[in-house]
Amino acid sequence: MIEAYIKMWVNLSDFSGRSTRSDYWLAILASLVIAIVLVILAIFIPFFNFVLSVVSIITIIPGPALSVRRLHDIGKSGWWLLITLIPVIGGLVIFYLATLDSDPDNEYGPDPKEIQ
Repeated sequence: MIEAYIKMWVNLSDFSGRSTRSDYWLAILASLVIAIVLVILAIFIPFFNFVLSVVSIITIIPGPALSVRRLHDIGKSGWWLLITLIPVIGGLVIFYLATLDSDPDNEYGPDPKEIQ
């Protein structure tokens, strides 16, 4: 999980290439755990409200970049991420697409499962 989270930060502004399903979900899980810990700390220590805000702002770029790379892995354009602008339905569509298995080599690069 930590490796996937670090990989998300290393490729923080890389909107090209591909990201495997496990890398995507482990990075999302790590982000969620960090957010939950910060929220719990913010309840007891007001300073962590500021820390939580900073972390939220910092993840504005790497989160969508990771999602775009995940969409590339299943052969979809990163523009599909704009469907999240449609309340509820868009998020569900992206959630479903993120659960699909990787395509073999496609226009966005070789299959990342074969490279590892």
